[in-house]
Amino acid sequence: MKVVVLSAGSGAMYCGACAHDAELARGLQRRGHQAVVFPLYTPLRLEDEPPRDVRPIRFGGVNAYLREVVPGYRHWPRWLRGYLDRPQVLAWASQFAVRTRAADLGPMTVSVLSGGEGKHAEEIRSLAEIVRAEEPDVVLVANSLLLGFVPTLRRAGGFRIVCQVQGEDGFLDELPNPWRERAIGLMR
Repeated sequence: MKVVVLSAGSGAMYCGACAHDAELARGLQRRGHQAVVFPLYTPLRLEDEPPRDVRPIRFGGVNAYLREVVPGYRHWPRWLRGYLDRPQVLAWASQFAVRTRAADLGPMTVSVLSGGEGKHAEEIRSLAEIVRAEEPDVVLVANSLLLGFVPTLRRAGGFRIVCQVQGEDGFLDELPNPWRERAIGLMR
């Protein structure tokens, strides 16, 4: 069986969800399955060795944020957007993300959960095509804040999709309304 794990990176801090995703991939690999991890937003920061088959970062956090807040960002040159997804740039930028509060990310959260209807539709379609090319049997969406990816992934290929819940309620509780209610409505 081949499993693709879409795991949201934690930036500059160690993250239990990232560790869980990495250990799940390692466990599947030990049992003879193929497990491919796609870090999203930032590189995974782990205390242990990463699992085999970790792909380049997709849906880079700097690009995702700029797409949300800079008008016309989608027209920036592709080479520049690609540069901003480099692990070194994301690692540097994630040092400052510790100061980012969930309360400030309401519009971006709703946009990502809006999937193909949000500002991130282009990146979500690109990710779905890359995942489809892996020819997985199962795609594991590591947390429910990424549910906006599911409709596009479903259209992309004939694989099963599973979503984990890993404590997103704390993040959602910090979102001010109307963003909190909109995010929960989209997740439903």
